[in-house]
Amino acid sequence: MVVNVVNDEFVRILGISIENFKNTHKGQIKLSSMNTNKLESDIIGIYGQNGSGKTSIITAISMIKKIISNKRLDEDVFKYMMVDELSTKIMVKFLVETKNNTYETEYIVLITKDKREDEYFPVIKKESLVYWDYGDGNKKRKKCLIEVDNNKNGLKPVYRYDQLKKVFGDENDLIVEKKLSYRTGKSFIFSSVLYGLIPNLPVEYEIIKALKRYARSNLFIVENEMLALSDANLMIPIVFRSYDRHEAGVIPIGLNKPKSISLQQFDAVKKSLNSSNKVIEKLIPGLKIELRMLNKHLDEEGIEVVDIELLSIRGNREIPIRYESDGIKKIVSIIHLLIGVYNYKVLTVAIDEIDSGIFEYLLGEIIEILSKGAKGQLIFTSHNLRPLEVLNNSNLVFTTSNSHNRFIKMKNVNSNNNIRDMYYRTLVLDGQEEKLYNNTSQIKIKRAFEKAGDLL
Repeated sequence: MVVNVVNDEFVRILGISIENFKNTHKGQIKLSSMNTNKLESDIIGIYGQNGSGKTSIITAISMIKKIISNKRLDEDVFKYMMVDELSTKIMVKFLVETKNNTYETEYIVLITKDKREDEYFPVIKKESLVYWDYGDGNKKRKKCLIEVDNNKNGLKPVYRYDQLKKVFGDENDLIVEKKLSYRTGKSFIFSSVLYGLIPNLPVEYEIIKALKRYARSNLFIVENEMLALSDANLMIPIVFRSYDRHEAGVIPIGLNKPKSISLQQFDAVKKSLNSSNKVIEKLIPGLKIELRMLNKHLDEEGIEVVDIELLSIRGNREIPIRYESDGIKKIVSIIHLLIGVYNYKVLTVAIDEIDSGIFEYLLGEIIEILSKGAKGQLIFTSHNLRPLEVLNNSNLVFTTSNSHNRFIKMKNVNSNNNIRDMYYRTLVLDGQEEKLYNNTSQIKIKRAFEKAGDLL
């Protein structure tokens, strides 16, 4: 995948809330320390016991990226809806800076099922985009850009519907596009047709334009499914972002056999690895990753491609990267994104289980460096508690055992408190507004092991 990068706009996620999503009835997180007057380190770590909703936030951000990028909802999106619930809702707040203005925006999407010929399909039942115009620096009253209810005709507010009818030319074309978006499980607000008409619409529609560019070019998600293929030695996802050529993307590199890529992709990945190696050799002394070109040939369409292989180099020793540890493959996969977060404010990166396979002390070093100097936004989940010792309480979110209030910030934390120690004490003794851990019993677990053994 290769997309164009736009650097003259700035978008950042301010917060996200989910309802009836996976195992969460309701949960809300403030993700950013951003405001319009001050840019601070913007790192958020999400912590909690297994199955308590950490990954739900990363998954929700991934879904929003797909929706805003005008991609079809995954057919298995039903698995994200809580059992016995008919729909799931996601709300995301963004800060959007364009050439003309600064806005705080809120996008809400309601996803449900549509039955056709005894089969269910995921559809967007409702969606809305509202904004607050900062204009002269002061936040003004809330305005609705577009609200779409696919159970009803037309759009809200009425004067927006009138604006769109004019640029579509024929009201029937507008109605057809709205219905087509619904039937294909896509967003109407972020549809390609509407995007193409934005130059003919009032200036506030530039919010849609900025969000679409952000989702395609500056928002990166690293989910477990992607890295599971690396752990299985099938492929490793290499992220690249070329600022001089204004391109970004992810290229999966095969691990068990050579991968064929275009010459353009080869150059992009090569440049990405050259940048990554500057940091990799400091994280793991003596290690360098090299992209080796094996041969050139024409593919089935007659386009020249190259077969490549990723190598791990330590001194004079070269081995295919598939023989390296899962931790090293994880670092190789994500390090270019972390370099981008450190250097560029336009980037948002969300990583599930950032600690997977990475040495605890090294993870703490990386997070501390980012927390002190990163210009972009990093959202991560982790089971490793080392980052609790290097991040401020404002940069941390904890899951609770209450599915109706799934995420909280720790209260009564002083500047000299060790948050890691506080978290351990809270797990045992409580002391926060919500219970953070469903207590387990060693005696009951021991008996369960014994009973399970009797069934062998």
